[in-house]
Amino acid sequence: MSTGDGALAGLRSRILPTIRWDGVHAAQRLRCGACDAWFTHCPLLGNEVQYVLLLPFLAWYAESGDAVDDGRTVRQLLALTWLATFWNNAAKDVLCLPRPPRSLRVAAETVDGKDHVTQQYGFPSTHSAAALGQAYLLARESAARGLVSPSLCWGAAAAHVAHVCFSRLYMGVHAAADLVGGLAIAAVLVGLHAAVGEAVDAASVASGWGQLCTVALSLALLSVYPDTSEENTAYTEALALAGLHLGACLSTGPAAMHAFPRLTAVPGASAAVSYVVGLVALGVFRQLLSVVSKALVRSLPKGGGGLASPAVARPLVVSLITASYLLTLHPTQLVAWAA
Repeated sequence: MSTGDGALAGLRSRILPTIRWDGVHAAQRLRCGACDAWFTHCPLLGNEVQYVLLLPFLAWYAESGDAVDDGRTVRQLLALTWLATFWNNAAKDVLCLPRPPRSLRVAAETVDGKDHVTQQYGFPSTHSAAALGQAYLLARESAARGLVSPSLCWGAAAAHVAHVCFSRLYMGVHAAADLVGGLAIAAVLVGLHAAVGEAVDAASVASGWGQLCTVALSLALLSVYPDTSEENTAYTEALALAGLHLGACLSTGPAAMHAFPRLTAVPGASAAVSYVVGLVALGVFRQLLSVVSKALVRSLPKGGGGLASPAVARPLVVSLITASYLLTLHPTQLVAWAA
């Protein structure tokens, strides 16, 4: 056994005794039909529904419209989320620590027909890490823009993180130690973002070189992931989030203004109507893109392992194109064209 393997085995042996189901049993003392429905279907649990609803709103209505600031909030939100997903999921695949037994689960959580809970290890919790990063960024932005009082912003952020963490226990998909691990990783990322996040984000879109470096660093991280197989849903999650972030970096900011001119909002258009129209159009676009990409993957040679395989690279490319569409076309333009 190498020194690295020995250190990893030692770390796993220290964490394993903390993986207990006491927190799950305590949370499930509150079980009832209403709570089951709430924690199963609430869209703000850090799952894919959150991105379907939240990212379009931020991209279309929460930005200032200034060319320099264009897409900044979305880029930084996605940067924190994809890095939290990468490091948490990589830790899962390295440590291979168990989840609570299936008998404690409230409901299956599936994406594209895959039961991610069964297919992925438990420690640390990616949901809790993503929730902390998102809550921090949105609270900071809301407070800075004076939308509501800072105390309300940070109180809502804390409530959101607590809600997501409790949901993981209630649903029987994570132990309390998993939540602590996820929050610890997110806390490190939040600290780094507070120190250098603004500068790094600005550099990532200031020039073509900045965009190229962002793409190269993202691909380098994805290439050294512990398990880059197509069947690994933890890896495909990291690919999808990386694609969203790269799409945002390539489609917004000073370096992208001429290559990807953004179609801005049409004055006087109804926000509510355009938001619904935009979501429908985005859903149709995403579905068509998925169908075309799957057909293309089937027609191409399998290639090598990891990102050299078209099937593995597909989630990254699809998410990148989706983010570019999202950030370059304002839905009021669709309403204006239809009228």
